Order: sequence, then C-alpha cells, then structure tokens
Amino acid sequence: MKRFATGLTVLLFVLGATQARAVTSAIRYATITGTANSPTGSECTGEGYAGQCPSGSCTCVEIPSAVVGKVSGQFGIDGTGTAVVFLTFDNGSRTVGGGGDCTPFFGIASLTTTRNGKASSETLNLNGVNCSPITTAHSQILGGFGIATSPVPVNGGKGYGKVNGFLDGDSLSLTLHGLITE
Repeated sequence: MKRFATGLTVLLFVLGATQARAVTSAIRYATITGTANSPTGSECTGEGYAGQCPSGSCTCVEIPSAVVGKVSGQFGIDGTGTAVVFLTFDNGSRTVGGGGDCTPFFGIASLTTTRNGKASSETLNLNGVNCSPITTAHSQILGGFGIATSPVPVNGGKGYGKVNGFLDGDSLSLTLHGLITE
C-alpha cells in the first residue's frame, strides 16, 4: 500500500509539473511609441521584412528608441522595454483620391523587453497602409503583424494580429493586439 501511495504521489507531481508548463493562447496587447529619424529615399536595406520595395520608389523611416508598453487591463504580448522599428513606405504604390491617400508599408519591430522578471526579445513583421488625413489631424496606420520565427523569440510567443495607430510627422503611436501563444 505504501508503494502505491508513493507512486500515486509521484504521478500527481509529474502531472502538476506538466500543467505548470502548459502552452496557453490568448488575445494579447502591446503599444509601441517613439520619435522617427528623418526618412531616407529608399527601402530599409538589410532590415529583414522591411527591406523590400515592390514599386522601386520607397522611403525608409526608422524609430530607433521606441518604447514598448502595455495596454491597461489587458494581457501583454511582451513585457515593457524598448524597440527599434523600421518602416518602408512604398510611395510608387500609393493610392490617391478623395482628398487623401494611402501608402502601403512593410516593417519590422525588434522588441527587447523584460517580461515576468526575465529578459525577452521578439521580432514582429508588420505590414499595412498609412493613410493621410481627410478630415482629421492624424495620419492613420492600419495593418497586421506576425511574430517572426527568425530570429527565434527569447521568452516570447508565437502568433499574429492587428496593428493600428498614427504617424504624425515624426511621432509614431501603435497599438497591437492578436492571438498569441506562449
């Protein structure tokens, strides 16, 4: 009987340890804000997913010291910390009309954060459009993101989601949310 009780205790401990490491998926949020450097007259060469210019007429915008934050009351995609963001705007593919225009972009955000007391890093591939205002003062960004598998995230997750925000002059403000598995 003693052997049975010991075996049962070990089995329950192993099952509990397995559950502690269980993978979870949830809708998670993050913010990225920062100030852009002066744009350059080509794509963001050497910057992974941001290093493409389908039309041949592009502009690269770099946000070198962006701040990664949380959305109050929501699960975080990553911890808090910093990011380097590169956005290539494909000016040759811009749509014009109705008092405004929309320019497609390709980008990356390399996040370096602290999450649950541990150093974390992830690279997000971003794409979407930046639309100039018709009746507002904000130049809106709408699109999507996916967590890149290379470089491999450290203490990060897997997943994809939506990105929205504004690029006003040199000021960037993005909110990301999506289904992330950790």
